[in-house]
Amino acid sequence: MIGVRYQKDGQAQPFVIFHYSDLDSPTGNVELKEAVRNYLSK
Repeated sequence: MIGVRYQKDGQAQPFVIFHYSDLDSPTGNVELKEAVRNYLSK
């Protein structure tokens, strides 16, 4: 599982928890999932 805190437009967003396998799902906040995948690949 991956826990995420992030800001959008300068506002803190709720804490989000993903199962790692959910990051490949095309549903939900795809932009956030893509950002998490990019972060983890560094």
